Order: sequence, then C-alpha cells, then structure tokens
Amino acid sequence: MAGAPIEEWIPRTQSEAEEIPNYVHPDYFTIKVYHGGYIVHTENKYVGGTISYYDNVDKDRMSLTEVDGMVRGINPKYAGTRIDYWFSIGSEDDAMTKISNDQDVITMCCMVPEVRLVILYLDHLELDPNYEGLEDLFMYEEQAPGWGFSQAGSSGVVIEELPESPKKKSSVKIEELPDPRRNPHVEDRLGCKARRFKVCAQRQKLKPSELKNLDSEDEVPTQASRGPTTKATDKGKNKVEFEPVSEEEDTEDDGWVQEDDGVFEDDDAEDEEEAFSDDDSCDDDYNPAMEDDEYAAYGVDDDFLFDWLTEEEGGAAQVAGTSRADGSNVEVMENQNGSNANDPCEDNEDMFEAVDSDEEGIGHEANSDDEAVEPRFAEFNPKTDMSNPQFCKGMKFASAKILRAAVRERAIQKGWEPVFLKSDRLRVRVICKANDCPFELFASKMQHEDTLMIKTYHGGHTCARVCENSMVRTPYLIERFAEQIKLNPDISTESLAQTMSAAVRAKVSFQQAYRTKRAALKLLERSIKEQFARVRDYAEELKRVDPHTTVDIKCDLNNPQHAPVFKRMYICLGALKMGFRAGCRPILGLDGCHLKSAYGGQLLTVVGLDANNTTWVIAYAMVEMESKDSWLWFLRLLVDDLDIRGDGNGWTIISDKQKGLIPACEELLPLADHRFCVRHMWTNFNKLYPGKVMKDQLWACAKSTTMAYFWKEMVLMKQLDPNAYDWLNDPRRPAKQWSRSHFGTTLKCDVLLNNLCESFNAFILPSRAKLVISCFEDIRIKMMKRIAMRKDKMSKVVDTICPKPREILEKNKVKAATDCIPYGSGSPQIEVESIGGSRYIVDLSRRTCVCRRWDLTGIPCKHAIAAINFMRHKPEDYVDACYLTSTYMATYSNTVKPANGMDLWKQSDEPAILPPQYNRQPGRPRTKRIKDASEKETDGPKLGRVQKSLKCSNCGVLGHNVTTCHRHLPPKTKAPTVSKKRKLNSGEGSSVPTKAKGTKQPPKTKNELREKAKLRAAKLKKKREEKKAAANASGARAATSKSKAAAGTSKVKAAASATGSTRSSVRIRQNAKAGK
Repeated sequence: MAGAPIEEWIPRTQSEAEEIPNYVHPDYFTIKVYHGGYIVHTENKYVGGTISYYDNVDKDRMSLTEVDGMVRGINPKYAGTRIDYWFSIGSEDDAMTKISNDQDVITMCCMVPEVRLVILYLDHLELDPNYEGLEDLFMYEEQAPGWGFSQAGSSGVVIEELPESPKKKSSVKIEELPDPRRNPHVEDRLGCKARRFKVCAQRQKLKPSELKNLDSEDEVPTQASRGPTTKATDKGKNKVEFEPVSEEEDTEDDGWVQEDDGVFEDDDAEDEEEAFSDDDSCDDDYNPAMEDDEYAAYGVDDDFLFDWLTEEEGGAAQVAGTSRADGSNVEVMENQNGSNANDPCEDNEDMFEAVDSDEEGIGHEANSDDEAVEPRFAEFNPKTDMSNPQFCKGMKFASAKILRAAVRERAIQKGWEPVFLKSDRLRVRVICKANDCPFELFASKMQHEDTLMIKTYHGGHTCARVCENSMVRTPYLIERFAEQIKLNPDISTESLAQTMSAAVRAKVSFQQAYRTKRAALKLLERSIKEQFARVRDYAEELKRVDPHTTVDIKCDLNNPQHAPVFKRMYICLGALKMGFRAGCRPILGLDGCHLKSAYGGQLLTVVGLDANNTTWVIAYAMVEMESKDSWLWFLRLLVDDLDIRGDGNGWTIISDKQKGLIPACEELLPLADHRFCVRHMWTNFNKLYPGKVMKDQLWACAKSTTMAYFWKEMVLMKQLDPNAYDWLNDPRRPAKQWSRSHFGTTLKCDVLLNNLCESFNAFILPSRAKLVISCFEDIRIKMMKRIAMRKDKMSKVVDTICPKPREILEKNKVKAATDCIPYGSGSPQIEVESIGGSRYIVDLSRRTCVCRRWDLTGIPCKHAIAAINFMRHKPEDYVDACYLTSTYMATYSNTVKPANGMDLWKQSDEPAILPPQYNRQPGRPRTKRIKDASEKETDGPKLGRVQKSLKCSNCGVLGHNVTTCHRHLPPKTKAPTVSKKRKLNSGEGSSVPTKAKGTKQPPKTKNELREKAKLRAAKLKKKREEKKAAANASGARAATSKSKAAAGTSKVKAAASATGSTRSSVRIRQNAKAGK
C-alpha cells in the first residue's frame, strides 16, 4: 500500500495494528485522526468522536485537497459540513496549529521522517452548542468584539482522551489574533476601523451593553513590537494579557494604521473607490503578508516594516493625486521629512535608480544654471541602440563599419535588402534593392572630425518583405548566436537552422547553420595550438586549487627542432584520490576508449566502487595508443597515487584484457588478483559456440558460488559441447578470473562485468570528441557536479545502510521468510534448510555461510537472514561496514575544487607544447564504433536480417550470395605471351624531342594560372551567348530544324529495314543449302 494514491488509502482503527508501523521509506508517516467530536474551549477538552488512522502517507503528495479526501474517506457524511482542521506533531502534548491552506499542510509534514506520527483534529462546529453565538458575533458593526482567536499567544485547549484510550492529555495553547497589517480591510468586516483586539477562547454571545462598553483601552499592540507577558506557569490559561500601551507607542502605531481622521474623509473619493472596487487589478483585499507563515509566527521585522512604510507612502501619494469632481487635484501626503513636493530644498538626484559606472552619463546632464544640456544631433551608441537601430538626419556614427552594421541589422529586422552604392571609410550611400522603393540613406565624414553624419535620409519603404535576405550571412549569424550555441553545443544543424530562421525572421539554409555552428565551436574551443600550448598552465592551475592533485605530461622530443610535442597526459585529482582512500574497496576497473577528436588517441581510465556500489572515478590519462608501454606508464603513476604496496597483494583488477594490459599488470602488480569481464568473454565464446543454450550455460558456470556448483555446471557444459568445455578449461583463461566459485572473500565484491569503466566511458561520450584541455575540463566539471549531487542526496537518507545494499537486503529478507527453515544447535552455528531440501550451515560469529554469497558480498544471504531472525537479531547489524552511509559520506566529503578559466591561468616560462602530428585518414571521419551483431537495435516493426553470414547457392561457400559469386571466383590463368623487344629511339632524325624517364613538367606560375582562368571564363561566356542566341531564333528556323530531324529519322529507319531484309534473305539461303 506504500506509495498508493489517496483514493486507495484505507483508514483503520487502533485495534487492527500497532499505532506507528516500522517505516523504511523516509517520506512515509501515519496520521491519527480525531473525528466525530468538537473542541469545547470553555472547558478545554475534546468531546465525543472516535479515532482512525491512515498509514503509509507520502508527505510529497500531501495538500489541503488530500486532507479533505481523507476526511471523506473516514465518513462520506462529513462532506458539506462545517469542520475546522487542527494538527499537532508527535503527540497530543504538542501545540496545535490550525490548517487553513496548503502551506499549513506542508508545515504539518515538515518533521517527517524524524517524527512519523501526526495528530489531526476535526472540530465539528455544528456539534458545538455555542457555534450559533459565535456566528452572531461578527454580524453587526456595533458588536465589534474585544477578543478573537490567535495562534501566536496562549489560550488553552485541552484535548480530552476518548474512553477507549487510557492516556491523559495535557492542555495545548491555541490563539488567533486578526492583524490589520496582514489584512488592511479587516475593519470592513469587523467594523472596528482598522483596530486590533484581544482574543479569548470563550464562544458565547456578548450582550449589546457589553459591546457598547468596548473602548480603545482594549486595543492590543502588534505581535512584532510587543509580545504577550504570559509566563511559563500561565500555560493553559484562557486569557492572554499584554503590556499596557503607552501614548508614545500608540502614536507610533498610528503612523501606519488608518484611523477615523485619515485621508478618506472626502465622500467623492470614497465613491470613486467604490466605483473601481470590482476591478480585479485593484483588489484591495490582497496582501502578500497573508500568505507568509513566518510573518504570522514572528511578526513584522524591521526590513518588512520599512518596505511596508514605503509602499504605504507610495499608495498615499497616489491618493493625494486623486482628482475631485471639479477637476482639481488635492495634495494630501507630504514627504517623510515634512517638506512639500515643491520644496526648493528637495534633492535633485534620483535615489533608487542605479547607474552603472561604465555608462557615460553619471547623474543628469546639466550646466551650472541647472539648464538641461541636450545635444543638437543624435548620436548612435552601438551598445544600446544596435538591438533596434533607428535613423534620422544628423545622427552621428563613430565609423562607417558601425553604420553598415546598423543598416544590416535594420534591414534584417524589417525584411528588406540594402544596396551599398558607396561604402568606404568616408562615405556610405544605401538604397533599397527593390524597384521604385524610395528608401535612401547617405552619410559622410564631418569636417575636422573622424565622425560620419547622416546628411540625407528617406526612411519610407514601398517594397514587400523578402524571405531570403542576402544580409543574413554567416559572420552575422556567428556574432548573434555564438552564445546560444555555447549553451547547447550538441544542438543538431537542422534544429539550429530552424531556431535562427525564427529569430531573424528570414530563411537560414542548412549550410549557413552548419558553418555557423562550426565557427562558433571553434571560437569556444580556441585554436588547436593554443589548447596544447596551455597544457602546462592547466596542470599548474589544477595543482594550485588542490595540492594533492597529480598531473604528469610526457612529450616527444625526437624531431629536428627538438621542440616538445604532446604525447601523453595523466590526471588524478586530489579529491578523487583521497575519496578512494577514505571509503572504497580495493578493486580497480581498468579500460580504454577511443578519442574522437582530429588527433585521435585513447583515454585510459581507472574506476572504483563506493559504498553504494556505484562508480568512483580515480584517474584518467590521454595516450597515443593502447600498448604495454602506455599501460606501464599509467600504472606506475596510479600505484604511487594509491600507495599500493606488496606487489598488489590484496588488490583486484577487472578488465577486458586490453592490448598490453595483462603484461603490464604482471610486471607491476604480480600478486594482484585479475578478473576478466564475462560479457566480453561471452562475445569471443559466441563466435565459436553460438546459441542461447550455450550462453545460459556459460553464465551458470560464472555465477556459481561454490566449487560443487561450478563443476556441476561444467559437466552440463561438457554434455552440450565437449569443445566448449575444453575452451573454458584452457590455461589461458583460468576459472579464478571469471567464476565466483574461485573468487576470494576479503574483497566483499562479486562483480563479473567491467561495467564500472563502460558506464564512465558512456558518461563522458560528448567530451571524448573535444581537444585535450576541453576534454579534461568537461570530465573535471562532470565529476565535481556528480560528487556534489550524490553527497546531497545521501545526506537526506536516514538509513544506516546505503540504498542499493538495502534493496538487496530486503529481497533476501523476503526469500528467507518464504524459502528457509532454521534449526538451532545451541551455538552460533545454525543449520538452515531450504524448500528444495538443501541444507546450509551459517556461522554468525564468523559471518559465513556455506553458499558463500554472504562471504563474497558482505550482505547476509537468505540463509544467514533466517539464522539471524532465529537468534532474534537484526540483519542490519551483520551488513559489512563498506556498505554503511557513514562510509559513503566519508568518501564523498572529498569534493572537487573549482578552477578558474583559461584567461586567468598563470603563463608558464617553458617552451610551448606542440600538437601531435595529424594524419588524416581517407574518407569521412568515423565517430561511432562498429557494433557487434548482438548489440544492433532495429527501429520499426520488422526485425530485419539476423543471420551472421550468407551462403551462396551456386558454390556453397559462406560469405556471399549467388549475385556476387563471380567476385569470389579464383583468377583465370593467362596464356604465356612472348615478350617483344622494344626498339629504342635514340632521338636522331626524330622531330619530337625526347625526355628522360621519370621527369615531370615544371609547375605553372601564378600568372600562367591567372591567364588560364581568364581563358576558361571567356570560353564559358561565349558558350552562354551562343546558347542564348539559339534560344531567340525565329519560329520558322525551329520548324525547319524539326523537319530536317524528321527526314533524318526516316532515312535511318529505312536503312535499318533494308539491312534487316538483307540479313533475313541470307539466313533463308543458308537454310535452303543445309536442307539439300
């Protein structure tokens, strides 16, 4: 029932189950509902009713609507009745709070999961005999009471326990004080002229004589300035006494409370206000403070009071400017200092309008006589005016380049194409490209200034808007959309073209979008040489922010200039190094992946496991290729960072057997255990022994936890295929590298896959296509954000065990309850029998089980949980310490430090590192790896072809079909040919000059190439002219050509028919001779 909708929550009574269930989920709690009665405030007790419970309530789904649904679920007859909701947290002794909106419901759930019980009281007002008296209390204005209800003070309400519960309940303070500052129009409803009154919990009618005797002495100060004088011993009393209000304090309140002698004495102004009272935009009943819980609980602080006074003065100023019926304005409010708005001592500078120090105008521009100085001619400011350029005669521009950019922006926005008749440093003349359009702009340089001024300007257009605007060019698009592409560099070219077209309201082609994206990314990535030249600066920046960081750069100096050329770079951030040492198990996942930048290379990574069985990246390096030399260099740095001693004794390495990794591990870490990824092992196995039966049997052998189970599965493998059995028993792949039955039990990890590195490689897939610094920075930022996010999530978990181990433990609990039967022996060793008849010995003192699952993982198996429950212990106490949340937080307390950008790095004095040699491969660069047949996914309703190879029906050979069979035939043997001696030409008597063998003509000069290009252009021009002349020929000529073509066609047909008849006659003659 956990997590079920509100409609499925079923109320229960206390006799059905315990009061509070044992919750595991951090967001679930129980609601105890008192209903069917009412609160008697005069006797301080809850009368009548029963108790119901709601279990497994999710605090994230709670709102006032859900509370109403729970009430209807208890009794559908409660719908439509007058019920007030009150709640307390933890027990009935806690203070009660009234529920009025969704914010109160959120407050009710705020203590979950620390407190799992919330008490809800339903006050049925219709059952209260004094309910009618309370309703009459606020009916007439002359009955303004001197009391009400307040949640800020202390009037007692005692919840009387129902007969079936023996507990005794103590009093709870409940007060509610109407505050005119929270609702300035409360006087309209209560008739008290914006005054606040004392509150009492007695619900009884007041006599008219008592109402008339109410005077200003009953006025109560605000909760913010003067609190109640109730002592600790007065808890539960019916009245709340306040300190006496002095005249000074009363006067201070009058500064913001509107009295009878306020500004609303004018009858016309009141009529005008009533005329606009129906407008929603002028809703006077709205006050933001009414929705603020902190304001209701703690009163008004100084900042809020200052803001409130400022708003009141602004509102009064508006009232002061209200027009009378006779058209005159009445000045009512004055400034705070007592001066009029026309006071000559008024400050002449704006107080609240901020001016940036980079702007040209600081304050208003005026001369010494306080006369405004306005320029004669307008000036164009590119920073502010370029977004919407406007032109006029006399406008000044700093340069012709700025003017051309403004004209281009204006043309793109309005949809017309400009033609620059003159465009140089001194003059700019622009007209519209459309015919008969009167637009014209001419600007030239001013005398004695390097400023352009518009001399002629006709701004009107008579042309239509163009869709394909020639002003929308790639440089303009780069300048405008570079920042957007920076925020979303993975946007597709089609989406980018549509986005830019919608923004500029003109067509942007696919090629323009592609060039814009490519140029913008180049600007973001900086130049290639700059990236490699700043590698040393990047290393120093990482070491500066975190001294524990290790960075190693290896360069190649084998070149004629002996300049450093980038080869390898290793990074182990200090936070990743210290976090692994703090709480990770000694298992290392090693893998390499291809980089997809122009220079290629590979990224070597090492990943560990945290307390929640998720990946913890330790180090990564960029190398030229995977080899024994590169892995040796990488592992030496890793061994020093992790302080691995004893030749790797006690450490485990899991990998895919990359090139050179196994020899490197055997050389540096000979005593470390090595595991091979079973997923990659099955890929090789499937090529020789395909089929799902063989696959399932291979995994059964790998998942066996004991030697007996392992050899049982191996016998079944031998029965299926003896060759597969021999393949698995090959000494090159021993069982200790891929079967759990041969794994050690000190590691507390039974993983069979190298998904640690594979998931990290997929996580950084976009970064692998970037250059060296951009790639490493993306990885660092991803690690920084991931660690912070995981730390924040785990800090909200109240369980002592991490979520993933907890899930495994809960599954084993269910299996233990349904499959296992324990038998005690009077010692820590307990015999457990499974439903299938197998028996296992569990030793709780040594924390072992014969099935070895507890030994391998550190999490009690189902047999161990059955034995633990038999001993009345908690299974959580037997979980290994590597899975505790404290271990997890110790790891993730090491956060990656932020670093500055490239512009702020300190320049290194060493020679700049050059990029490696770029060897371009033929064809388009490949960015996706070739997937195996088992990895391919087909989209669409049909599965497609799944066979691994074709079989030719002609020759019966695999690998091709009958259509391509001729390509696979053996080459034909050629007959031997007699070589002829070639007569050498000595050159004597020959008119053609001979040239030496292997010589080439010298390359043409630039002038020769220019002449060649001119001749080609003239030839093409001549062809176009001839084609145009032929198209403009007369119709008679066209008819003549058609007749000639028809005549030629008939001649060809006649000749073909004559040839055919001749051939047929020849065949007849030959057949006749053969018959004779």
